[in-house]
Amino acid sequence: MQKKIRDAVLIVNRMKDSDLVCFNSVLAVLNKLGIRVRIQKDLACDAKGVFEAYSSEEELYSGADAVILLGGDGTFLSAAPLAIKNGVLMLGINLGRTGYMAELAPTEIHMLERLASGDYEIEERMTLSVYLENNGTRTLVCQNAINEIAVQSAFGLHCIELVLYCDGSPVHEYRGSGVIISTPTGSTAYSMSAGGPVLDPTLRCLSIVPVCSVSPQVKPLVFSGENVMTVENVCKLDERVSLNVDGKISTELSFGARVICTASDRPCKMIKIKDDKFFAVLRAKIK
Repeated sequence: MQKKIRDAVLIVNRMKDSDLVCFNSVLAVLNKLGIRVRIQKDLACDAKGVFEAYSSEEELYSGADAVILLGGDGTFLSAAPLAIKNGVLMLGINLGRTGYMAELAPTEIHMLERLASGDYEIEERMTLSVYLENNGTRTLVCQNAINEIAVQSAFGLHCIELVLYCDGSPVHEYRGSGVIISTPTGSTAYSMSAGGPVLDPTLRCLSIVPVCSVSPQVKPLVFSGENVMTVENVCKLDERVSLNVDGKISTELSFGARVICTASDRPCKMIKIKDDKFFAVLRAKIK
């Protein structure tokens, strides 16, 4: 048994639930369970039930037990930074297409009653701290990336040159459209689309996946989560190279710039209500 949820943030993707039908249904269930609900202020005029509206994102998450997200994986990723920073548990209700990060379907919202009794498990997912090193100066790009970082051509399928290092030692030189460094959670996202391995999300490791490599012999690699992985831009041609983190943060890399990835000390804590095994869920979603 886990801590009983008494205070929850409720987030919705208005593009997935424009008339807030699912949102109001979840709000009604939480109200019935006696769970204090926090929502964003701009939803207050359309929400039906008892709630507290917040105009500040920091206040919205601070002190909450959990955040319940209605949308797809993109909604989950957008809320993750503040949830992880504040130690808030995360639970997704899938309103998207695939929704690998979501725990429940809209038809299963009655199972939220387990939150009030503590009848759930917590699954910790590895996240990444990402740094950019340029001209001897290192800056933090992202404290807790859940899915992946991608160092790639800013012009799509143009060929660039990169060098991969593990703990400071060179591993491989890549020529192609880029390289993806993925967490196990992110192995079912961009990494899988690029031909990378699907990993059990509870593992602590990293996969390195080349994107459109000019050498067919280049294969994906898997490293321990304790390793420090570095990608250096060594493209001497006039090609623009960019760093993308979880599909949201984008930074241009100059020649010689290095992207450094380490395992963060703050995991993403996801609520597990059902007993579904990951690869059974994967098989069903792929089919």
